[in-house]
Amino acid sequence: NERFRDVPPPHPQKKVVFDMLCLCLSIMALLSTTQTGLFHVDASHVHNRLPVVTADCDVEQLEVPPNPFSDAYLAGIYDTEIHPHGARTKFKGHEDQQHKMYSEVQRFVTSCEGQRILRNLFNEGMKFNHFGMDFTPLYQKRFGQLSRRMGDEFKHDEDVMHILKLYFPTRVSKFIEDVDLPQMFSSYYLDPVATAFGLSSREVELLRSFQRDGFVLIDEWPLDMDKHTDDADDQLRRHSLLHSSPDAQRHIHTGFALFEERRFRSKSRTKRHMRSLDPMIEPSSLLIRLSSAYLGAQAEVHDSSAFTLRADATKRTYQNGPWHVDGCGRRLKAWIYHHDVDEHSHPTIIAAGSHRNHWFPSIEYFVGEQGTNKMNEARVQQEFGPQLRKMLGQRGGGFIFDTNAVHGAVMTGAHRTRQTTLIELSTKEHMTLPRSKGSEDGYLSGWVSGLCPCGGDR
Repeated sequence: NERFRDVPPPHPQKKVVFDMLCLCLSIMALLSTTQTGLFHVDASHVHNRLPVVTADCDVEQLEVPPNPFSDAYLAGIYDTEIHPHGARTKFKGHEDQQHKMYSEVQRFVTSCEGQRILRNLFNEGMKFNHFGMDFTPLYQKRFGQLSRRMGDEFKHDEDVMHILKLYFPTRVSKFIEDVDLPQMFSSYYLDPVATAFGLSSREVELLRSFQRDGFVLIDEWPLDMDKHTDDADDQLRRHSLLHSSPDAQRHIHTGFALFEERRFRSKSRTKRHMRSLDPMIEPSSLLIRLSSAYLGAQAEVHDSSAFTLRADATKRTYQNGPWHVDGCGRRLKAWIYHHDVDEHSHPTIIAAGSHRNHWFPSIEYFVGEQGTNKMNEARVQQEFGPQLRKMLGQRGGGFIFDTNAVHGAVMTGAHRTRQTTLIELSTKEHMTLPRSKGSEDGYLSGWVSGLCPCGGDR
């Protein structure tokens, strides 16, 4: 103590500065733990479009898209009945990469340059919601007047490429940007009457409705329904799912199931072709021409199968009952009703117009933990409530829809069994999607063999 007796006390002003520095360091340490899991934010109290604290840019603060890689965002995005631990498991094994993606988005939205880019894009039509972004109006604004459009003009647009790199930094997203989005954009400017698709004026109206909503209801398919239901019943008898199997519902996205054929158990996807479908899938049929015009390239049929959704199914036993997007990019499914489908037949529900969105990796089926893609019901209602449409119809009718749209099925209340036939379509270009994970995104994403298309995906 004698050694320090003559040391003068710190200057008052210096002490204030020192205390403020300590306080700032404490706050920074607390904030940093939000991404390491030591401190958790209740996502129900986090608004999905909060203005961010930015540098002094001499501009009004901007409402920005959510950061799809933050712990708080992940905590509120999933259906917790299906994915109770989804926020922790979606990027399990990729935590460092998740933190890097989060940090890059955060730096961007809080910078003057990021605010400038976002403001320009919003002013020219780019839209966002809690689950993704819609670039369609932006494309129409920036490139709609070009005499020749290829659909891939965004790859020369620095502002858009900046957004894609930050918010969609996965192998799956890159394929959608390189193949599916250009086909979608170019399809809006095709003259379907003047092309090989040869649509009538009435069929053009169906196409415009399809492009607007992401689905189109069909009053009556060109089928002999008696012959077709016999065909479908025969397929179901030969390949009926054994409900005793502990994996009874895993067939929906694995592409494999335990089947029973004449009391013989086997793992197989081999199905006899239903010849009654031939009038629907020939090149000159309405289904093929309308699907081709919608997709912007020649449509191909990749699978067809009979399907039964039991009356007692729930969203726990029918994996595609909860809200989701299939994660296959631009792919179509056409449904044929074997009987009238009403409010009490587990009808499909689709969010009209949602098909145009480029979805954040957090809800993509093939990003991170495969299959973690079922969406929070309250959030879906908040974002798309007025757009939700039930696919009701009569025997022999049905609908076509883009599986990139938000959709699910009515699983609450009393229902009758729904029997249908499913036809899956996409383009030759779409079928080049990468069937494995790759180093370009740290092995975070990639489709797998047997899925998109898959015979069990319903």
